[in-house]
Amino acid sequence: MALFDFMKKKSTVTKQQTLTTKTETNSFRERCDMLTKEGELPFGWVTQNKEFCDRIQGEFSYFLNTWVQSRCKTPKEYYSALKSFVIYLEDTEKLCKSKGECFEFWFCEILTSKDYVEIRKKELEELSTNIDELQANYIKRNNLLCDLDNKIIKVLIDNPGVLQSEFVKMFDPHVQNDVREKLYFMEKTGKLEKVKAGRSYILHYKQ
Repeated sequence: MALFDFMKKKSTVTKQQTLTTKTETNSFRERCDMLTKEGELPFGWVTQNKEFCDRIQGEFSYFLNTWVQSRCKTPKEYYSALKSFVIYLEDTEKLCKSKGECFEFWFCEILTSKDYVEIRKKELEELSTNIDELQANYIKRNNLLCDLDNKIIKVLIDNPGVLQSEFVKMFDPHVQNDVREKLYFMEKTGKLEKVKAGRSYILHYKQ
């Protein structure tokens, strides 16, 4: 009886080992757990792993979109979104590597691109070293923007015929690009006359 039980257990183990070592192949008899000789995914791999790929792509899109949308927010919010994105990328890259070369290839060549994770990590590192300065500049710029329209009009009235190049210098460097943009729209709406003068323009406010 003991011999029978031993042979039964041995048979069960052998079957389990056979199932474990069995490798799936596609219609071209390519192994589905290895890249092809050309270094590509075997035919049908994405379809075979659709559930996994769809889940990862959905998560990836969420973190990516959150990061992109945060560009219009404060530097600290941008930093937080990028940090979450980087952590997700690192965890997912590690997961795919643990699942084999096909999953790793899919992550590096299809979901992202070569060195994508390293580029995001470097960006995060650079951002972290300047985050306090960036946040302070952001707050300062927002404060300057509060009454910028009225300030532009006042300076135009006080300095009739001023050159645009000199006019822009009258404002804080943090908002000079905003000043240029507002002058552009003032001209388009007929509130400002610009006369070409060398490489700049003479500005006349039209009250």
